[in-house]
Amino acid sequence: MIIRTLVVGAALAVAVIALPAKGAEQLRLKAQVNVHGPLVTLGDLIDGAGASSGIPVFRAPDLGTVGTVRVDRIIAAAQAQGLAGLDTGGIDSVSVSRLGREIAANEVIQAITRHIVEMGRGARGEDLDVTLDRFEQPVVVEQSAMAPLSVDKLDYDPATGRFAARLAVADSRAASAGLRFSGRAVEIVEVPVLARALERGEVISPRDIVIDRMPRSAMRSEMIVDADRLTGMSARRQIRDGVPLTADLLMEPILVRRSDLVTIVYRTPGLTLTTRGRALSAGARGEVIQVFNIQSKRTVEAEISGPGFVTVLPQRVPVASLQTTVR
Repeated sequence: MIIRTLVVGAALAVAVIALPAKGAEQLRLKAQVNVHGPLVTLGDLIDGAGASSGIPVFRAPDLGTVGTVRVDRIIAAAQAQGLAGLDTGGIDSVSVSRLGREIAANEVIQAITRHIVEMGRGARGEDLDVTLDRFEQPVVVEQSAMAPLSVDKLDYDPATGRFAARLAVADSRAASAGLRFSGRAVEIVEVPVLARALERGEVISPRDIVIDRMPRSAMRSEMIVDADRLTGMSARRQIRDGVPLTADLLMEPILVRRSDLVTIVYRTPGLTLTTRGRALSAGARGEVIQVFNIQSKRTVEAEISGPGFVTVLPQRVPVASLQTTVR
C-alpha cells in the first residue's frame, strides 16, 4: 500500500468548549487505525475519548492508502480538547489506513464486455477479447459503495475494435466524475491448429489437434474451423504447429509409399487385368504415381485406388503392355 504522511488539519476541528480531562477512564493511544471517511477523529485515535470522540482532527489518507501521524501532534490535538494524560504506549507515530473497495482491471473489462454484448456488437462475452490501454493500479472507491461497476457511455468502432468508455459506481462519491478507460475489444473465433509439427504424409490424430483463439478479422474463408475435418487427414507437405490449416495443406492419408509392392489393376467393361508392380513414388488416394511393372519391365502411370492398389489409366497404357493374367 502507498505510505503517506498525514497533514494536521488544524482548521478542521474548533473547540467550542474545552472539555475536562478524564480522570476515571485512562486515555490510551491506538497504534493502528482504520477509517472509512475523509477525516480522522479523536475517537479513531484514542480509546476513552468520550464526548470528544467525534471531533475531527486530521485529514485521512487517500482511499486505499496508509498514512502516519506523529504522536506529538495527536497529544497537541487532544490537549486542545481538554484531554490530558494520554498513554502513548511508547510509540512515536500512529498508522492510519483508509479502507476502500478496490476495482481491479478484470472488473472493468467485464463491465465493458457486458455492455458491448448488450449493445448487440458481440454474440457472447467469451467471444470478445477486451484489453485496456492503461491500468497502472487498482481504482479505489469507498468501502460502503457496493453498487456494481456500470458503463455510462461507450464509443466503440467494431472495424478497428477501439473504444473509449466512461464507467461509474452509482453510490460512490469518489467515482462521481466517472472512471474513464480506453482500449480495444476484438471479436475472437476458435480454430483448430496442430499441437505439433507434421512431416509430409503423417496422419493427423485427435491428440494432434488443439483449439486456438484468433481475431475474427484475421480469419480467411479457406481456413478450416471444424476440427472433425482434420482427423484422419495427412500433411501434403511439412506443416508447422500452431498455424491455422487450409485444405491445400492436407490430403488423404498416404496409401502407397515409394518402393512398396503394389497390385496394378486395369479395368475395361467386362475385363479386369492385374499384375504386380513397384511404386516409384508415394501418394494418397486419387493421386497419380509412376509404377514399375515387374512383368513387362515398363513404367506406367497409375492412380492410387486403395492401400497397395493402383489403377492404370486406360488412355496412358495399352493393354498389351501389362502382360497379365485375365480374371
